[in-house]
Amino acid sequence: PRPQSPPPVWLTVPDSVFVFVFYSKSTALLPESERNFSALLQQIKQQLGSKPGLQVTVEGHSSNEGSRIENLRLAVNRASSIAAQIRLKAGLQDTAVKWNAYGTLRPAFNELIPSERMKNRRVEVLIRW
Repeated sequence: PRPQSPPPVWLTVPDSVFVFVFYSKSTALLPESERNFSALLQQIKQQLGSKPGLQVTVEGHSSNEGSRIENLRLAVNRASSIAAQIRLKAGLQDTAVKWNAYGTLRPAFNELIPSERMKNRRVEVLIRW
């Protein structure tokens, strides 16, 4: 039998997952997400010494406001920007950080409720080692 790959590990702060939320139609992070991003970078830096095979995947998403093309472009810009910042600020090799953009294809929250819809304007950072 083929060995199973280890399950992904989400780096967390108490009771939350590293999900970064953006302003509508923007690549600017909301203030709380800025703070969470700093915490993520610290955890990645701490893990680097003991986990040399660290792999980071950044997934970009958007709400359903606007056109599909516009939303996909936002998801691309959000994911690629966060991935580039992780590479630069955590000192990771290009091959250790990948990104994908899904636009409106993977909503995590109800698009019909404005306070929930805004949570779909996000990137999720998945860490594997």
